[in-house]
Amino acid sequence: MPTAAMTFHRIRARLSGVLFAGATLAFAPPIQAQLPTLSGGTRVKLWLGPDQPKIQGTVFSQTADTLRVASDGAVRVVPISMIGGVEVGGGRSHSAGAARGAKVGAVIVGGVGVLLCTTAYESFDGETHPSDIVAIVGAAALTGAFYGAIIGGIIGAEGWTPVYPVRVAVLLNHPTSRATGLGLSFKF
Repeated sequence: MPTAAMTFHRIRARLSGVLFAGATLAFAPPIQAQLPTLSGGTRVKLWLGPDQPKIQGTVFSQTADTLRVASDGAVRVVPISMIGGVEVGGGRSHSAGAARGAKVGAVIVGGVGVLLCTTAYESFDGETHPSDIVAIVGAAALTGAFYGAIIGGIIGAEGWTPVYPVRVAVLLNHPTSRATGLGLSFKF
């Protein structure tokens, strides 16, 4: 059976551990990840935060605390402390564009095929077979994929590589009333 002195020492040891951890986190200087150096002319996507829009443009210049990005006909000055994530454009890939075009073309032309075929099927007076709808819609989807791949291959698709992943912030909060402990929350 633990004595009162043993219980007091356990409580004191736990309390001193919690206080040491809290003081260490509270008085530690904030550490920020360094944004890599981006040369002028580089295509970038910037994530500024959950409440801010994403910026896509071309790097104009970079200083220690700001990044200037040419976007939508204007040069925007973005403080580096606001940047949550960065992706760099890797150029256009025609094979990726063809794959994306095939998917989009199959969905669009296949959808139009469904609409036209079902409308025509309802008004047809002759002998009808449900397999006819499947064959016609499948042919429409394949036709859309074929032409979509050609158009997508010509246009291409830009590939993006993350160079500065989205940061995670850890915040210490005061515990609620009548609660004992330390509140902790994560912000992504």
